[in-house]
Amino acid sequence: MRVLISNLPAALLLLSIVATQAIAADIKNGSRLYNQYCISCHGQQGKGDGDRAKNEQLDPRPRVHANGDYMNMIPDMRFFRVIKFGGRAIHFSHIMPQWQHILSDEDIIDVIAHIRSLADPPFEPGMVRGCMIPVPENERTGPIKQ
Repeated sequence: MRVLISNLPAALLLLSIVATQAIAADIKNGSRLYNQYCISCHGQQGKGDGDRAKNEQLDPRPRVHANGDYMNMIPDMRFFRVIKFGGRAIHFSHIMPQWQHILSDEDIIDVIAHIRSLADPPFEPGMVRGCMIPVPENERTGPIKQ
């Protein structure tokens, strides 16, 4: 059942249900959606080197999803908020659009599963510690160097 949630408290409730009931994400659907909506900025392998990132010299650069040292520390709820509500929802760049009108909550959870699969070193459940997460220096600002 796909449910659209329009406010943050309801989204938090959905995520807590997902976490406690271990509803399996559909990584195949997540991969399909990532390829459809995300690779233009983040690149097919999640290296932040998509065509838009290169051609439009985005500043700040798109997040490198393949950077497991950084991405593995980020809680799923933070991914969920930034995908659903856009970069501004977590005081990041306005360049990251909100997808709440295109992707259902289940779709977003599927995309998160795919993003987790890109991490090197690989993500393992239980890695997230809920600490303050510093943005890697090479991902803070500036266009991609060609």
